[in-house]
Amino acid sequence: MAKILIMITSWSGVHHHPNDTDEHTVFEVLTTKPLKVLIQYLDLTALVQNAIIRLYAKIDGTNYKEIDSTRRIVADRKGFSAVDVAVDTDFKLTAQSINAEGAVRDIPWRYITEKVV
Repeated sequence: MAKILIMITSWSGVHHHPNDTDEHTVFEVLTTKPLKVLIQYLDLTALVQNAIIRLYAKIDGTNYKEIDSTRRIVADRKGFSAVDVAVDTDFKLTAQSINAEGAVRDIPWRYITEKVV
């Protein structure tokens, strides 16, 4: 009987969010095989302006399309998380401040993936 091996991997980093109102990629995941993202989250507590967080996927395998977005209010002092997202194409998470931050702000991020190996 064949055994199925599951590999769980944790990824993390810091996005240095610029002092502007442009949309910036926080992290991008490049994949060609099915992958389950168990959880992804951002620590937005350093931001001093409201922000929009967007999730994109290459649904057609070539071009990014916006899948979901959420507006985060600075006064809420919340981060962002998404749980159990299955993908088989590239995807990315972006952040865009509504007003310039006044300085570069660090956004720590982490995601954990699961795949069959």
